[in-house]
Amino acid sequence: MLVKYECSSNVWLNNLYLIKEKWCPAFSKDYFSGGVLSSQRSESTNHSLSHRLKATHGLCHFYNVFVDVVSEWRSRENGEEFNCLRGNRHLAFANVSILLHGREVYTSEVYKIFEEEFVKGTACDQENVGGSFPEFIYYVWRPKVDLIKHQVCFDKESHQIRCTCKYFSEMGILCSHSLRVYHLHCVGRIAEEYILKRWCKSAMDSQSVEELRDRSNVVQSSVWRAQTLRFLVHFVTACQDIPLCRDEFEHGLKLLKEKVESIKGPINFSKGGEEQVVIDMSELSIKDSPLVTKNMREILGQKVLLRRHAIKQKLGGKELVYIQMN
Repeated sequence: MLVKYECSSNVWLNNLYLIKEKWCPAFSKDYFSGGVLSSQRSESTNHSLSHRLKATHGLCHFYNVFVDVVSEWRSRENGEEFNCLRGNRHLAFANVSILLHGREVYTSEVYKIFEEEFVKGTACDQENVGGSFPEFIYYVWRPKVDLIKHQVCFDKESHQIRCTCKYFSEMGILCSHSLRVYHLHCVGRIAEEYILKRWCKSAMDSQSVEELRDRSNVVQSSVWRAQTLRFLVHFVTACQDIPLCRDEFEHGLKLLKEKVESIKGPINFSKGGEEQVVIDMSELSIKDSPLVTKNMREILGQKVLLRRHAIKQKLGGKELVYIQMN
């Protein structure tokens, strides 16, 4: 365009061309974007809030609406995570190994994109244009649909594959042309280097894809955490009203903490590194309690049981926790 319209001397256009990778999708396919445009984030936020707010609403109302919207997003995300943990039942072709592997590692939404690319690849034609074992070179295209033929280079030994459409470098998912060549050579699993953790069911876990594959019988950390917390809540509720059960529970926690620390290392449960001292005031008289005012002592004038309630006060650099009973 600079040559055609004789604009090569225009400084602004020349500078704009120098940063073409930042604004032109045709030149940014070497950079991962996940298919998200730069303006989509703000547009999505505006769309979510605009129909709930008016120009006359104040800042406090805006904040409350924004918190509600974020809560809905997180609830929807938790629902998607639950569906992924249950398993993806969507499968276009039965008994296709690479689709079964994709369904095993990818989340539901990403798997649907992966499957669409595979289906598009079944409609493609391929032409072997050279190469020698173990590397083969193909031209892959959809007849009467694609204007150009994409070149795919495939290594049969390492299963490495490259396509000129650069869909993987942009999206992190193998393109239809690559999947067509994979299927042509009966490749039943996606190579590990083409599985991005951000698209996997284990994206929130600290374990890698290889660890999950080698230890397929291990429950994911997010599921284990939810199940264990649910069990502990029921356990604590059952023990809270019986002092003997409380003592046994606390003793068991101390033993468990020692065993875990022998594997993981020291665990600090206090905030800010401060030492916590728990004072049980159930046996103190009301005149000895720092929580009771002078007027209350004059009115009651007798021993009382302090209500169960944790009240924290700072004293001498330590955090005192008064267990209040009523």
